[in-house]
Amino acid sequence: MIYLPSVNEIAMIIAQYAIGAAFHDIPDQSYTFTAYLLGFAATQLLLGRLSDIFGRVSILNAALFVFMVGTVLCGLSEVQSKFSPS
Repeated sequence: MIYLPSVNEIAMIIAQYAIGAAFHDIPDQSYTFTAYLLGFAATQLLLGRLSDIFGRVSILNAALFVFMVGTVLCGLSEVQSKFSPS
């Protein structure tokens, strides 16, 4: 399962320029990638502790579901400002 986060980070690096070009907002792409990495790092310890309590499989399934919903919402966005909750 160590493989999955590495794939996500590499996909973000590769897609970063394409996302900026599609939304005509290339200078703000550093914020998108930084927000992704900060969110990933912040939830790692919490999800590790929850997986000790509730089991790895259930937490992994919940995390993948949240990731899937977030990916669909980002894919449906029309402007880059919809990526952030503010």
